[in-house]
Amino acid sequence: MNRDAFLVAEHGGRLIGAVEVRVRGETGYFGMLAVDASARRAGIGRALVEAAEDHCRRAGCTVMTMSTGEDRTELIPYYAKMGYTVTSIEPSTSAAFKRPIRIVKMEKPLSRRVQ
Repeated sequence: MNRDAFLVAEHGGRLIGAVEVRVRGETGYFGMLAVDASARRAGIGRALVEAAEDHCRRAGCTVMTMSTGEDRTELIPYYAKMGYTVTSIEPSTSAAFKRPIRIVKMEKPLSRRVQ
């Protein structure tokens, strides 16, 4: 897997969330955001996204990107609330999917570097 960082959230020594982060020049990317079902709706996902954004800011990124499957309709408004906007919807070229899907790509401008 090509990644720059894998950030995790723990509670009581137990892994409750994780996100993969990549930096390519001035563009950051996060993916594979996952939160344990028992810890959902407690702000863990938002905290992990914010940590991924901070990681990318420190690396000099000016924009953060992410993508999700079009059928994950609950995620698009979730990320929109965090400032992400849809930039494109494209057919997937990955053979990893059992059926054809479309990928929703989103991005958000990042503010200046975190001190």
